[in-house]
Amino acid sequence: MTAKPWNMRPDETAKAYQAFEVYRDMGPGRSLERVGQALAKTRQALDGWSTRFEWGERVRAFDEAAAAKASERALEDAATVRSRQAQHAKAIQLRAMQKIAAMDPGDMSMAEATRAWQVGAEAERRALGIPEKVEVTCDDGGPLRIVFGYDDTADGIDDGAGDGSNG
Repeated sequence: MTAKPWNMRPDETAKAYQAFEVYRDMGPGRSLERVGQALAKTRQALDGWSTRFEWGERVRAFDEAAAAKASERALEDAATVRSRQAQHAKAIQLRAMQKIAAMDPGDMSMAEATRAWQVGAEAERRALGIPEKVEVTCDDGGPLRIVFGYDDTADGIDDGAGDGSNG
């Protein structure tokens, strides 16, 4: 297993590493002054250890690894939530379809059952990240304009170019 930059280095003393751990674990607001206060160490000793044992580079690596791990967890959590929401939405749709199939005039109205199915379908789409609409753009990034209309002179569909051609 490859040693992580924030682990104790072979040439690092236990006291120097303890100071580094305090510095590393302070997070973004870390400072040598605060480490000195916490451990009753002089600024001179901390400056020496910080330079010799490359604390700046090591905490950057630690912070990047921590951020990457947090991002991975957030993605996993989002996937779990989406999956659960999609399952619930499908259950709503199933219940609505069962209600529609077994419709009794005294029960839920057809409009209510249809609305329940619609709500379930919309919830499933959102949970799965399916967009509500799809937009297609031209090469220049602008919207693609498609106009359909009847053109008496060309006996066909107007392509919207305004030039009378159909293509």
